[in-house]
Amino acid sequence: MTGDEDSARRVLAERYGLAGQIAGYRAALDREGVSGPEHTAILGDETSVEREIRRLFDAGATELVAMPLGTPARTGTHRRVDGHTHKLKSLCVTLRPPC
Repeated sequence: MTGDEDSARRVLAERYGLAGQIAGYRAALDREGVSGPEHTAILGDETSVEREIRRLFDAGATELVAMPLGTPARTGTHRRVDGHTHKLKSLCVTLRPPC
């Protein structure tokens, strides 16, 4: 969750942009109509993130893997990162369709 989506996408592009050059991953990105890995992230405030996760489950997703992004300096503290991770896990459990 972030209030600065543009900065978060820039960080993702810097860290993972080369993955877009791997043939199999490039094909998946092309199928999704996105230019790079930074455009596969769910970013935004809590409401936006919840809406996008719900959209994925409504479309048939059965599992979600989340990765917090940011250094302690960018996110505040390790505790805050952990808090966001916990909050996202709770959100996913709430939204996840029954098995």
